[in-house]
Amino acid sequence: MCAKLEAFIQGRKDNTSTSTLRERIRFWRKEEKRAKKVKKLEEQNKKLERLLQRCCSPQISTMTLVQIPKGWQASIDKIQSLGRILYNALLKCWACNCGIRHEARFSLKSIDHSVVVAEVVEGNFDFLVRTGSSLGGTHHWHEGNILVRPKSSIPAQQQEALLKICEATQTIPGGMRLSLLIEDLQGTPKPWKLRPQPRRLKFTHAKPSVSLTELLKASMVEAAEFKKELALTVALSLLGLEEGTWLSHGWTKQNISFFHTADNKLDYGRPFFSTSFDHVPATLSEERCSGHRNPRILDLGILLLEIELGRPLESYRAEIERYSEDSNPYSDFGVADHVAERKLIGSSVDYREAVQACLRTPWVPGDQEVSLSDPRVRAGLYADVILKLKNEVEYMLRRTF
Repeated sequence: MCAKLEAFIQGRKDNTSTSTLRERIRFWRKEEKRAKKVKKLEEQNKKLERLLQRCCSPQISTMTLVQIPKGWQASIDKIQSLGRILYNALLKCWACNCGIRHEARFSLKSIDHSVVVAEVVEGNFDFLVRTGSSLGGTHHWHEGNILVRPKSSIPAQQQEALLKICEATQTIPGGMRLSLLIEDLQGTPKPWKLRPQPRRLKFTHAKPSVSLTELLKASMVEAAEFKKELALTVALSLLGLEEGTWLSHGWTKQNISFFHTADNKLDYGRPFFSTSFDHVPATLSEERCSGHRNPRILDLGILLLEIELGRPLESYRAEIERYSEDSNPYSDFGVADHVAERKLIGSSVDYREAVQACLRTPWVPGDQEVSLSDPRVRAGLYADVILKLKNEVEYMLRRTF
């Protein structure tokens, strides 16, 4: 005790200790207060440790350390080419005179599974198409599957040509799904109707689908496993979709939805991407993404933020602008950057770095445009986003078992 008091007195003389003897006695006198103070001090030390790790650790580009799988870039080109054939084919047979907007929803699992395949030969896509019923004019969903090939085959030319998507769904027996084949005939996509197959997606349409927007607003995005797997799926799917066609309407929570299974539970493991082939591609407002070099990668960064935090980005805007000294409103990019800096402190390092990579796009010099067709950008997304999200999913699986 004498040695401790001498060290304390010396600390006061050297100005290395700011507390007084009375303060130290008060701290140690009551065990309950002491425990609370120690716990609070430990929490603050952890936050400070994470902050120092983030700010002071050397910034090493993972792109220089990660080996991109052989043939992976060519695989992405092939997937996007197949998707372009599919998009252009459906564009021609989508419009009809029934007065109903035939929305389509494609399974993101069909896309992200293709992205991880080293050598893609053909595409296989599960989808749902909304049509009208002759009874009461209600809407319902037809299940379908589309096989896409980059070249023609003799058996396909013996099938019936697909003229209108609406007419094709009217001839499908109950319990069966629409089966289509799309081939590229010398640069012209040609859709064919194949024999109907039994349904695979055991969804009930007695309850409406739920968008990711609705889940976030209702604070229903809570399960950690669901968050990590969904984050990885939307990141992989972004690489499999072409910017000028599929992604022209955005890559946001409004475009992602979930359906109910036969037991009336949401199938969180099978998200769907919503699109329609009767609308002119949308243009993104400059105010929304001002400062960011690629709106779709910004969309991905925002999605990752919203999935992790379980809240829509808009819910932070009023709070940020209320305490901001700026007179101009924040863009979505500005809000996302602010939220990523302050709200992800409790998240893993891998997840934070994946979000920051989407917001910063460090793979291309600042004076150049960022495009998803650029091999540097794809390699960066693979190394700095996809692999880090894979680490998150693998960690969750290990913790589960």
